[in-house]
Amino acid sequence: MSRVRTPFLSLIALPILAVIASCGVTSDTTAAKVDGKTVSIETVNALARDEVFGAPGGSAANDSVLPGEQARAALLLAVQATAWASELERFGIPLSAQAEDQANQQIDAQLGQQGAPTQISATARAVLVKFLAAQTLLGERFQSIQESSTEDLRLLYDRLPIARELTCMTVASVDPSVQVAVLKQLESGALLEELPGVFPEANIVATSRDCIPTALLSGLIQQAVLGAELGVTTAPLTATDSQGNPITYLIRVDERKVVPFEEAVPGLLKLISQGPDLWVQLVVATAQINPRYGSEVGTAPNGQAAVLPPPAPELPGGGLLDPGVISATNTP
Repeated sequence: MSRVRTPFLSLIALPILAVIASCGVTSDTTAAKVDGKTVSIETVNALARDEVFGAPGGSAANDSVLPGEQARAALLLAVQATAWASELERFGIPLSAQAEDQANQQIDAQLGQQGAPTQISATARAVLVKFLAAQTLLGERFQSIQESSTEDLRLLYDRLPIARELTCMTVASVDPSVQVAVLKQLESGALLEELPGVFPEANIVATSRDCIPTALLSGLIQQAVLGAELGVTTAPLTATDSQGNPITYLIRVDERKVVPFEEAVPGLLKLISQGPDLWVQLVVATAQINPRYGSEVGTAPNGQAAVLPPPAPELPGGGLLDPGVISATNTP
């Protein structure tokens, strides 16, 4: 009998960002566009000079010395705040004075604590208040959504294609100690479903009958699934189980389908049960980024959402510029 070490569905995305391709923005005044709203370069530059992002107090640095990493962090916050407020508006919820007051209290309570700045600029406060207030109000709305909340569910279904896409796949979890032998078995024509009969260290954690909303998959799994050819086992994916032990996943995507509203409701309710954070992350991932700041919103090496740097310039001989040169030339 094989051991179940990590149920595949435990890899459902919580803080992980969905990777969704988006086009860039070229403008002298717009740093990004998200959910139909614009984020101005003026706002991002003001944020990046704030102590919230490590700038020295009273910094009057000009654009030429503004660190690119600092600017991208500021842009991400501005994009996130804009997405939260935009989704709140789309649900018809006003940004109440009470919610803004509570957000201001949250901010004031943290100033000067554990290395936080003792003061922030008016721009930083405005962005943070919008972020926190919208987060609270949209969280309350998500808690009230039920299967009978047709109008709200429709808002989610119609907003993002990924929210109504299902991926049906077969997934095997394998102990890394037998990974090489397992891959040889697959190369000889074995199916994933046959692995547990040969290797006690292998287990089938999802079958082709398990059609999962693509939006609920974790970033690592989702990237593999989105790029996978139907019926072909993906390259091994290494993750960790609930005890922090390494584990390898082998995935075969059997079917992709876009389901009508009625069939999408169970998946939408699962997404809603996570709270609005995951949903808004999906919206943030669609942001169009001005190439002055970066290429897209994606996942950083630490697994967190980030505005990814612009691609490295390619030299005529096919080589890429040294990373140190890239960071110096791509800063806003």
